[in-house]
Amino acid sequence: MRHTKNTQSFLSLTAALALWATTPDHATAGMEPFVGEISYVAFNFAPEGWFQCNGQTLPINQYAALYSLLGITYGGDGVTNFKLPDMRGKVPVHQGQSPGYSNFTMGQTSGAENVTLTATQLPIHSHPATAVSTSTSAVAPGASATSTLKAANATGDMTTPGSNAIATSSAALTKIYSSTTAPNVSMHTGSIETTLSGVNVTTTTNTAVTVGNTGSSQPFSIMQPYTTVNCIIAWQGVFPSRP
Repeated sequence: MRHTKNTQSFLSLTAALALWATTPDHATAGMEPFVGEISYVAFNFAPEGWFQCNGQTLPINQYAALYSLLGITYGGDGVTNFKLPDMRGKVPVHQGQSPGYSNFTMGQTSGAENVTLTATQLPIHSHPATAVSTSTSAVAPGASATSTLKAANATGDMTTPGSNAIATSSAALTKIYSSTTAPNVSMHTGSIETTLSGVNVTTTTNTAVTVGNTGSSQPFSIMQPYTTVNCIIAWQGVFPSRP
């Protein structure tokens, strides 16, 4: 009687353990993953039932369950093969659009480790400029001007020049200026000669402005601080049910 009771207790415990091991709640507790579940681990290999997320191409006929979840979201032809996510050197981003941010779709990839700014992306700034001026002057010698001395065609009646003009005739030797008639006749061209020298001056100024170059257009890193771990995806486990 006691033996029978112990046997029944053992069978009940065995059945309970078996049921617990196959429930989804047990899978989410970490004993068995969901198919397609991604995990980050601190060791450098993929355990049994897992692949590293290296963008591998897998045959659909051998991994039908995983393909039914991933499809060709991460690549492949969708006829004979599909691809796993390639997480090498990348960080995950949750799908969807947060207020004020871009919209991200499953399988979308973007970003770069290094960038080179273009001129339109640079902040407004100034560069020092150096100006050098050179001037040359040229004087043309021998420039001349001709002046004409005019006299008043009248008889002189004044002895002082003042505002009077030289008369063409005089009643007395001392009265050679006319106060009544403005100069109206030209005297002989030999009466006066004016020569001006060195008045034709040509000045040429050249100014050269040099703006120095700054920078060398080298790419720079925009990588965030990071620690490298191992990203793996489960191809065996509990198939997730849709809500």
